[in-house]
Amino acid sequence: MSILRAPYKIAPERAEFTITIPSGALTTVAADGPVWSCRWTATQQLCVVKRVGLSVTVRTAYGTAQGTEYGLYFARAFTVADSGGTAATLTTNNGKLDTNYPTSVMGDMRIGTTGVITAGTRTLDAHPLGANCFQTSALGATANMDWVFGGSDDSQQVILRQNEGLVLHNLFLMGATGVLRLYVTMEWSEVDKSAVR
Repeated sequence: MSILRAPYKIAPERAEFTITIPSGALTTVAADGPVWSCRWTATQQLCVVKRVGLSVTVRTAYGTAQGTEYGLYFARAFTVADSGGTAATLTTNNGKLDTNYPTSVMGDMRIGTTGVITAGTRTLDAHPLGANCFQTSALGATANMDWVFGGSDDSQQVILRQNEGLVLHNLFLMGATGVLRLYVTMEWSEVDKSAVR
């Protein structure tokens, strides 16, 4: 008996991309608040998500000790893009890992400035694909969190089809005085739909 590789892993790749976008100074973000998202809109290509990385730095510590928690959700029926925050520049050569690649057909990618982004029309799965948290101990304490979802060649990668996407949520109310800055990195391949069963 032989084990077959998933077809998207051997399909010809149209192009490869990596983009990191920073947030602004996030403060008092509500529980379950969206802070980053991407939306795939292409009809003839698929988005193979290789990695989503999150780095968090505490710029101003919380007034009392608390956890800071993030979860990455799959968004389906994503027919209207999120708004607000800062949108990634996806035109010309931005994010290309080879200048000869065509320009990305990613529909939208954005991150919060001082708070949440505004949700468009989409349905999130009931549970995140992955989550992580870190603890700050007291006033004046700072912490950093680095987290990567994906990145393993042995695991099934997320495949985004038309009007699907990913959304990163702050899972727990940010306490008073706390100020965070996020850096979200996404690595993805764009694959012709016809090449994947």
